[in-house]
Amino acid sequence: MNIAELSQERFPILYAHLALGRSLLALGNLADAETHFDQACRLSVQCEASDMEWDFIIKVQTELSKLYRLQGRGKEADAVDGRIQSVKEVLE
Repeated sequence: MNIAELSQERFPILYAHLALGRSLLALGNLADAETHFDQACRLSVQCEASDMEWDFIIKVQTELSKLYRLQGRGKEADAVDGRIQSVKEVLE
């Protein structure tokens, strides 16, 4: 994460947040994992619509849905899953 932030390049920062979130999720540190997934989500849409990386956004949203389910937040997970499905349908 430190190297990605020093580079100040968008993609390394996005993928670092995703990787950290996944690692923290695997370790059971749900609060910190959520913080990194939220950061990845926020940063992934701070660009022109034509520059959005939809595959990356789907990956982050999928991880966020898993996290919500682990936290017993089924309604929020269902909402995320609905957004993922909508994006997938539009991309196809």
